[in-house]
Amino acid sequence: MLAYYEIQGGEPRPDLLVKFAQVLDASVDTLTGFQGSPRRAALPQPENPHLWRRLKRIEELPLHDRKTILKMIDAMADARRKAG
Repeated sequence: MLAYYEIQGGEPRPDLLVKFAQVLDASVDTLTGFQGSPRRAALPQPENPHLWRRLKRIEELPLHDRKTILKMIDAMADARRKAG
């Protein structure tokens, strides 16, 4: 079955991938060549956990409110950069 997919192309169904992984004693990621993404890598620890928690709360807001907050942050950072 593996030879079929290697020669003919295409992709096996997800349930077949799981069976292949079990039989070959490998992970599905290994079989598919998945390398991972930067988001899956360990994130650096924030210097200010209190600020980090507050910023994470922004993700819970509606899109319009998030955009407004980000514009305010950008405006304040730009003003500080110009002043300094």
